[in-house]
Amino acid sequence: MDVKAKILASQKLEHLQDWNEAKAMQNKLRKQRSEQFRSNLFWFGMWVGSGRSGVFMFLAGAAVFLTGGLLWGTNMPKAISCPSQKTLCYQLRWDKPSVILPGQIKQILKDYQRSHQRRRR
Repeated sequence: MDVKAKILASQKLEHLQDWNEAKAMQNKLRKQRSEQFRSNLFWFGMWVGSGRSGVFMFLAGAAVFLTGGLLWGTNMPKAISCPSQKTLCYQLRWDKPSVILPGQIKQILKDYQRSHQRRRR
């Protein structure tokens, strides 16, 4: 009985030592990754802040946000009026049936007045 207990205790001790070594290795790798990330972040900051690269990053960011704003502004309203199907206003619209073209205005007004008169009766 005493021998079995000693064997179990030595096995547990070995497992605990292996576990502690694995944890120490994980902490060491985590610290290395953290240092590498910080180094890369500082390098990127210096690259952006130096000369042409910073200007390029600013212009690229501005272009992305302006394009996104244009698309959002064109597609956000439920209905929008465009002069023709060849305009940029019509081409950028994802929901093309909601675009009101000049030829449809009279028909839309007639439908609106007809539905408005039905409600009054």
